[in-house]
Amino acid sequence: MVIHENLELTGPTGGPISEQEAATGPFMIQGDHGPVAFRRFQITDRRGTSIMVNKPFSYRVINGAFRSPEGFAGKKADLEGNTDQLSWEMAKRDNDFAIVFTGEIKVTEPGQHRITLHNSGRSSILMNGKEVLADDWSSWNRPRTLTLDLPAGTNSLTLTVYKMDSWLQPYLALWIEGPKARAVALHSKSATLAVTPPDPIFLNAPEPKVFRSFMDISSYASVKKRVVHGVQVGDPGRVHYTYDLDNGSVPQIWKGDFLDVSPMWDDRGDGSSRPRGAVLALSDASAIVPESDIWNVKASGDAPAEGFHPMGYDLDEKGLPTFRYSLNGMEVEDRLRVMDGKYLHRTLDCRNAPAGYVFRIALATNIQQVDKNTWEINGKQYFIQVPAGVKPVLKQSKGMAVLYVPLGTRVEYDIMW
Repeated sequence: MVIHENLELTGPTGGPISEQEAATGPFMIQGDHGPVAFRRFQITDRRGTSIMVNKPFSYRVINGAFRSPEGFAGKKADLEGNTDQLSWEMAKRDNDFAIVFTGEIKVTEPGQHRITLHNSGRSSILMNGKEVLADDWSSWNRPRTLTLDLPAGTNSLTLTVYKMDSWLQPYLALWIEGPKARAVALHSKSATLAVTPPDPIFLNAPEPKVFRSFMDISSYASVKKRVVHGVQVGDPGRVHYTYDLDNGSVPQIWKGDFLDVSPMWDDRGDGSSRPRGAVLALSDASAIVPESDIWNVKASGDAPAEGFHPMGYDLDEKGLPTFRYSLNGMEVEDRLRVMDGKYLHRTLDCRNAPAGYVFRIALATNIQQVDKNTWEINGKQYFIQVPAGVKPVLKQSKGMAVLYVPLGTRVEYDIMW
């Protein structure tokens, strides 16, 4: 997300490192005005030479409603010509067309290049005669991206786009970003103006909110998936979480505003919502497992996990849920509560727990004990704190770590970040 770009400053902030301005040098983050934490800064040098277009692109337009490239391959073009910038407007219609653009780009700095394509309909890309982006469908607001090595010199580029969805507004944008260089737009501005961005639909949580939706998550191990039976719980304390009704896990929590429900309610919708705050990714694997199965990190699918039977949830007098489920004969009640608007306290009550089962408090790549009751997860990404007297077991193996306790009648702990 770009916050400032090409912004002229009138002078340094108060308490600068130096009053002497320079093109490059150290920077200082001033964060003493509130509860703000900074981590994982990434600075990219953009002074490299960007790619250039050697000559105008040639294009061929074939009219028709095509479902695959085979439908227009070898057909005579209805329109042909050259253009300095890519645009769907070459078709002179909004729908039922195919366009094949062919051109060359000049690469000065060899190495990793990132290509980003926004298109309404189906598209594919050939680079130096090799398919690098396979034929697939996308809408204008779901970019297709890839990263590939390009050699210095002239590289041929063929972009094929075709559209037969009358309900989809036409759109085309292609960006190529080289190593240490800014992205270059190969499209015209007008090619992106047919679409009027919809107003966002936000759901706030001035009081507790329980909202069912799909949720796309990225786990602590950067594995992306969709939770299909997810419950999003919003709290006035501005700490929120996702609960997976297919295995009783809490795959993510976040601070800030509650939900962007535009993906669910705008136009045709896809049934999903998105967090509107800073997300902390956890694990979407079942927390309760036999101790012999502590390294099983299989996430939920599109149905409840084996032996797992969701039994819904009850709301207390404040409207906050307690989730209930049964698992291999045991009955579980699971409560998460926001404490002082800062952290989550989780309480899990279990009846008929069989011997040999454990509750995995944390799954991560690295876990370190800080003191008797506190553990640091993934390099201070977050902390786990247990009540006095509780002694969790920490095990690490092959780049994974798990913190767990024997499953009794109650498990309690805090998640702080």
